[in-house]
Amino acid sequence: MIPINKHLKIRPLETEAFMSSSRTTFEEVGIVLGVAEGVDIPVGSKVYFESWLAKKFPISTTEDAWFVPYEDVVAYEPVSE
Repeated sequence: MIPINKHLKIRPLETEAFMSSSRTTFEEVGIVLGVAEGVDIPVGSKVYFESWLAKKFPISTTEDAWFVPYEDVVAYEPVSE
């Protein structure tokens, strides 16, 4: 699947606990697998986003494709060289 409309395709990283924000939402961390045209976050970067804003689509019985709008990414860590 190729992201469009300024979305990022990400693989969420499993964590032991969620970090609760002040608005009672939950934040997630993931690795960028693909980006739509106009998104300047490199593939492989670690991104921080709120999971309830992500769109999840099943691609197998054990895996979902996660898409996050670019404007809903809170921060990212570039790929280390």
